[in-house]
Amino acid sequence: MLKGKLLKELVLPFVIGLICAVVSAVLLFRYVQEVEDSHQAQRIEQANAHKPVIVSTVPLTAGMVIQTEHLRARDLDEISLPGDAIHPADANKLVGQRIRADLKAQIYAGKPIQWVHLQPQDISSFAGTLAPGMVPFSMPINSLQQHAGLLKAGDVLDLYTHSHGNAQLMLERAEVIATGNVTKSQAALRSQSLSSGFSGSGQVVASGSGRNDYQQITLAIPLEHYLLLRQLSDKQALWPILRNHNDSLQLSQLKGPAEIEIITPGQANITGVLSL
Repeated sequence: MLKGKLLKELVLPFVIGLICAVVSAVLLFRYVQEVEDSHQAQRIEQANAHKPVIVSTVPLTAGMVIQTEHLRARDLDEISLPGDAIHPADANKLVGQRIRADLKAQIYAGKPIQWVHLQPQDISSFAGTLAPGMVPFSMPINSLQQHAGLLKAGDVLDLYTHSHGNAQLMLERAEVIATGNVTKSQAALRSQSLSSGFSGSGQVVASGSGRNDYQQITLAIPLEHYLLLRQLSDKQALWPILRNHNDSLQLSQLKGPAEIEIITPGQANITGVLSL
């Protein structure tokens, strides 16, 4: 009787202790497992971390001028990003910049734009801003054609000439690289100064009306077109038309009013416009 009671008093605490030990071991195992899972999740999250950068919306090639519509922000895997990928906060610094002339391969749409892709700004000569095969072409322009001084370096123009009452396309999407004696880089610097409110000397810059006074513009054109365009310009036979960079419409000819010529024997010929 005494032995059974003693055995009961010894076994019961042992069983209870064993149960507690098992429960503690299970809880400890679950805690360790949760901590390990948490660390694993953090490692996966860090490995898949994304960073917002600027990518191109269209393929960008050597010598191409970057416009606002060419840029958008995109979250990409941070590990695979190049070190000089551009943050969206710096997107405004890209507008008006030129893709470097010695770029071997195009920047595909959706790919990050890098600072190394841009034409260096410390070019000492005006010719250094030109892409290979391009030359500067200056031509006079009147107030109506320059849209009252609103043309700016970086704009693109289609050049037409008179042809039998119509206008024939001579050169498409010629880029304006200077208005008067203000080059593209100078215009960009002026724009940045106006937007910040300070000039390079630290003085406030007046905003003004935004108009510029100039009587000529300089375009970047292919060398093979230079002589023909120069001859047409000297005859004041070139008509520039401002175009949107993204407008794909191309018209090789603009139709004017039809002309008729009345020939009467013994009298001077009469030329008139036929109303349609």
